Amino acid sequence: MPEGWDRRIHRLVFVVMGVFLVLALSLAYLQLGPASETYRRLADRNRIRILDIPAPRGEIFDRNGCALATNRPAFGLSLVFLGWDEVRQSAARLGELLGLDPARVQERVRAQGYRLYQPVRILDDLTPEQQSVVEEHSSELPGVVIEVRPRRYYPLGTTAAHVLGYLREVGPEELSQKGYKLGDMIGRSGLEAALEESLRGQDGGRQVEVNHRGFPVRDIPPVTHPVPGKDVYLTIDLELQQAAENALARTIGRLQEKYPGARAGAVVALDVHTGEVLALVSYPAFDPNVFTRPVAADEWAQLTSPDRPLWNRAIGGVYAPGSTFKMVTAIAALMEGKVTPEEKVVCRGFHPVSASWSRPKRCWVRAGHGPVDLHQAIAKSCDVYFYEMARRVGVDGIAKWATAFGLGQKTHIGLAGEAAGVVASTAYKEWAYHARTSDGSRLFPWIDTPRWQYPAEDMDAAIGQGFHSFTPLQMAVYTSMLANGGVRYRPQLVREARDAAGNTQEFAPQEEGRVELPGPVWDAVRAGMRAVTLPGGTAGGVFAGFPVAVAGKTGTAENPHGDDHAWFVCYAPYQEPRIALAVLIEQGGHGTAAAAVARDVLTQFFHVEATILPGSTITTGE
Repeated sequence: MPEGWDRRIHRLVFVVMGVFLVLALSLAYLQLGPASETYRRLADRNRIRILDIPAPRGEIFDRNGCALATNRPAFGLSLVFLGWDEVRQSAARLGELLGLDPARVQERVRAQGYRLYQPVRILDDLTPEQQSVVEEHSSELPGVVIEVRPRRYYPLGTTAAHVLGYLREVGPEELSQKGYKLGDMIGRSGLEAALEESLRGQDGGRQVEVNHRGFPVRDIPPVTHPVPGKDVYLTIDLELQQAAENALARTIGRLQEKYPGARAGAVVALDVHTGEVLALVSYPAFDPNVFTRPVAADEWAQLTSPDRPLWNRAIGGVYAPGSTFKMVTAIAALMEGKVTPEEKVVCRGFHPVSASWSRPKRCWVRAGHGPVDLHQAIAKSCDVYFYEMARRVGVDGIAKWATAFGLGQKTHIGLAGEAAGVVASTAYKEWAYHARTSDGSRLFPWIDTPRWQYPAEDMDAAIGQGFHSFTPLQMAVYTSMLANGGVRYRPQLVREARDAAGNTQEFAPQEEGRVELPGPVWDAVRAGMRAVTLPGGTAGGVFAGFPVAVAGKTGTAENPHGDDHAWFVCYAPYQEPRIALAVLIEQGGHGTAAAAVARDVLTQFFHVEATILPGSTITTGE
C-alpha cells in the first residue's frame, strides 16, 4: 500500500461517518424536534382531507307552523386541490363538458387561499344531466367530486319575500369573518340577513383518507357533528299574508286601466295589542329562490326594472299620507284647546283666509261641505275644517303630536332598509331651505323661498301634504295606537326561536312609547273614523254590508310625479279592536281603491263569507 493511503482511508471513513451522523441528526430533528408536528401535518394533508359537514340553516315558519323557508338536498360540484396541473386539466375539461369558464374555475381555487386542503365549491345545484356527465367523465377530472349539501328553498315562491329576504354567496370581504368559507351562503336582506347568526348554525367536519385522485376512501374519527341553525317562528299569518298579497295585486291590476301608473303598493297588518306583524306586503315582489343559483341576465333585468321588486316599500317607501293624517291634526287641535268636538266650521269649498292668495286653499269638494264638526270633518274628509285647525294650532303643534304617534321616525322593526320619513315642522322646513350638497348647491332646489313662513304650508301639513312623508309601516303603527289607546309597540316579526336541543326563546312585545289622551278625545276621533266606513262616509260604499264594524280613514295624496297615491288605514272591530291595517297603492287614484284592499284583508282575518259582500273583489276559491 503506497505511503499515505492509510491516512487517506481514515479521513474518508471519518467523512462518511460524519455525513451519516448529520443525516441521522437531521432525521432525528425531523422526527423529534419542534418542527416534527408541522411536517407530520404536511404529510397528512397529502392523504387526509378535512371535509365540512354543512349545518342545515334554520327553517322559518309562520305563526301557525307553515314553512316559509326550508332546505332541500342538492348536488354540488367541488374540486379537491391535487396540484395546479390537475386543477388546470379539470378546469379545461369542465369547460368542455358543462360550459364553465376554466379561468373562473381556477380563480375560485386561488380564492380558497390557505384552505386548499378543503374542497372548493365550483357549481351548486347540479341538474341530473350535469351529474351524469361528470360521473361518466370522472377519470378525466382529477380532484372533481360531487357532494350533497342542504340548499335554501322557499316553497311558496314570492310569498312574504320582502319579510324573508334572500341569500347570496359570501363575498370576499366576508371570507375572513366568522369562519365563512368560499361557497357559503349568507343572508343579504330581510330576516335572512337580520337573523343570520341564529339561522346559520355551525358546520361540523370529518377527516377522511383520500386516494390519489382525491376521493375519500375512509373516515378517520372523530367526527364533529354540525349544529343546525335555530328554527324561527314568525308573527306572520300565512293565510292573511297571501290574502293581502292577492288583494293588492288584484286591485292594482284592475286600476291600471284607468291609472296606468298604478303598478306598486304595500299592505301592513298589525295586532293592535302586541305590535305583532300579521302581514307585510310589498308589491311587486320577487322569488327568493332565484338567488340560490346564478341569476340569469333576463331575471336580473326584471329584478332591477323601474318597478323595483327588490325594494321593500312597506318599510322603505315614504309617501305623503294625505287625509289619513287628519286624525293627528284633530288630536292636536283638541289637546291644544283650539276646538271642541261640537264646534262647527263652515266649509264653502275654500278657506276664507286664502281667498286672496294666488292659489286659495280649496276643499276636495269644490261646492263645500257646509257646517261640519270634528266628527263630520273626519267622516267626509273636509279639507277646510283641517285648514282652519292648522291656522289655530300651527305646524309645530301638529308636528308635536305626529311625533308622539311615532311618525317620521323608524319603528325599529329589525329589517334593513327602513326609512325614517319626515314630519313637517318649522325646523325641518328651515333646514331644508338651507341644506346644501357637498358642492354647495341646494339639496332641495325646488325650495327657493323661506317656506317655513308660509301659512299655506301649515295648511298643507294639516291634511297630510307638504313635507310629511311616512312609510306604510309607520301608518299602521299610528293606526294601531288609535285603536289600542295610545300604546306604541315596536313592530314584531319573530315570536320564538328554537334550537336543535329543543330550547325555545320567546320574544315578548316591546313598548316604544305611549300617548295619553282624555277619553273624550279618543272617543271623538274614533267615532269620526267609524263614520268613514258607514253610509255617507268616504269609504261607506266599500264597506256597505260588511259584517264587522270597521273604523278607518281614506287618503288621496297628491303626487307631483303622476296620479295621486291611494291610502287607507283602519282598525277592527270598532269596539274591541284586534287588527290595524295600512294600505298604500302608488298612483292608485283615490283612497277607496286602497279601502277595497283592506276590506278583502279583513274578510280573510274575520273569516267572513266573501259571497255576501256587495261588490267584493274576492272570488271563491282564489
